[in-house]
Amino acid sequence: MIKILPKVFLFSYLLIGLIPEINALDRMNYQFVFLSSISIFHCIYNLFVYKVSKIKLGVIPLLFLCLIFISFLSISNSLNLPESLIDLSKLLTLVLVLINVIVTIQNDSKIQSFIFACITLSLLVEVSSIFLTFIDNYNLSVVDKAGRSFIYRGITGNLNIAGFSIAMKLPFLLYYCLRANSYLRKIAISLLITLSIFCISLTGSRGALLSIYISIILFSSYFAYKSYTTKSYAKFFNSLFIIIPFITVFIINELIFNTLKISYRTVEIFQRGSSSRIAYWKDAFESIIENPFLGVGIGQWKIFAVKYGAENMWDYTFIYHAHNDFIQMIAELGVFGIIYLVIPVVIIISIFKRIINRTNLEFEIILLISITVFCIDSSLNFPVFRPVVSATYFVLLAILSSHIKLNTTNLKFINSYRVLLILCLAGLYPQYKLLISGIEQRNLLGDYNAKIFDDPIELIESYNDKFPSILQTGLPIKAMKGIYFFYAKDTTRAIEILKKPNLNDNPFVGAYEASLAQIYDAKGELDSAYKYSAIAYEKLPNNLYHAGYYIRTLQKMKKYND
Repeated sequence: MIKILPKVFLFSYLLIGLIPEINALDRMNYQFVFLSSISIFHCIYNLFVYKVSKIKLGVIPLLFLCLIFISFLSISNSLNLPESLIDLSKLLTLVLVLINVIVTIQNDSKIQSFIFACITLSLLVEVSSIFLTFIDNYNLSVVDKAGRSFIYRGITGNLNIAGFSIAMKLPFLLYYCLRANSYLRKIAISLLITLSIFCISLTGSRGALLSIYISIILFSSYFAYKSYTTKSYAKFFNSLFIIIPFITVFIINELIFNTLKISYRTVEIFQRGSSSRIAYWKDAFESIIENPFLGVGIGQWKIFAVKYGAENMWDYTFIYHAHNDFIQMIAELGVFGIIYLVIPVVIIISIFKRIINRTNLEFEIILLISITVFCIDSSLNFPVFRPVVSATYFVLLAILSSHIKLNTTNLKFINSYRVLLILCLAGLYPQYKLLISGIEQRNLLGDYNAKIFDDPIELIESYNDKFPSILQTGLPIKAMKGIYFFYAKDTTRAIEILKKPNLNDNPFVGAYEASLAQIYDAKGELDSAYKYSAIAYEKLPNNLYHAGYYIRTLQKMKKYND
């Protein structure tokens, strides 16, 4: 029984998307709690069963430990400590997964085959989920020519995550196709590759489609290079294992879809681009220039995004990620956050060197493509805090760290391992608090959006608004509670709550002031409405809610020039 536990741990990491959804605002909350718990048990198992004292840290885990140290230092700049502790705990969990898998692989070299099988199984589950949805909604997609739809989010809960997750795991089907010893198996696997690419097209993710193009280029270039260097030109035909499925999907899509056509989505990559993402990156760079050394603090970008992007915020839909993990790491941790970018660069360069110097490295090219897809995702989105893809990424980094013998350090591994375990045990607390808060937040936001405020006031008052103190969407929880009291006809209590905001909730939003302006306007106390609406307007001048109450108050006070 004990010998099977490593496989249980690895299976849990790689198929974390199968965890049943609970009533929380964000499914990533409970996925991280689960991932953290499993990684802690895995670490304890390794410490008791394996001789970890003989293991030396390679450059990759060492760089991640440096990143954790810098993250701790950056907390000194944090405005909102709970948010820093929450994101730090997530980073600790992912690094523990990395080191756990390194220890397991170094003590059981055969476990790698099981890892590949789990990744492939995860891919097939995700593909099946999306394809079965397509079958159930055939008329909607094919007859009615519906465009990009949320129904194709699969088990991940998000279209972009679904697309990139499949694209990142697709190379493992190519690996099995290359190793298949019969034409029948090759054909069967090629059909699965075709189905996977088709499901990526259903998500409509331009980024995932771009990653497929890059995958085709890397895969084909590898076999073209090997064909040239070995003078065995038949090897180049291996590239057809991805080219033919892609062409097949391309033709099918052109025949049955409109806006989901691959040609249409490809043109959008270059024509439409992503002006909004560029604006987010500019905001992050502005923050880096102003806070170059320790950044704004880990987990703080969801707060400072409001400060730097205020002119683009028309409502309370906050951009709480910079849509580029590399840039966001530097914005939050300062110049040393570039370590997060250095890690995949070091690995990619190392793999290229091995490919140039050695003959048969299909194993390395497969991992190179997966890492590259994750880097593309990291350049456009925020996958590091999406366990469905980040857990797989850190497992792949562990495999590469074990096979590519980069420099090691004399730092005593077992001591670092034990310290990391203790930190992750402590990190369970902020993740658990976030999970419980997510359930409360879902109720608050659900009632607010539906304009139904029928919960007992005692229940709303009992909701935690200190840790965390802001919604995962960026709004202060206490401000939301104040609004709830106002709509529940308890105006006195609402004002009392809104006039005593938590320190450093999110000082750039102006949600407390905007809510007070609304309440005082309803009460007919124009001077107070004017005072608070002016403050809210100054903080977010293009927010329609803030501007609306400010102009409304000015009109009532006949301040027409203003």
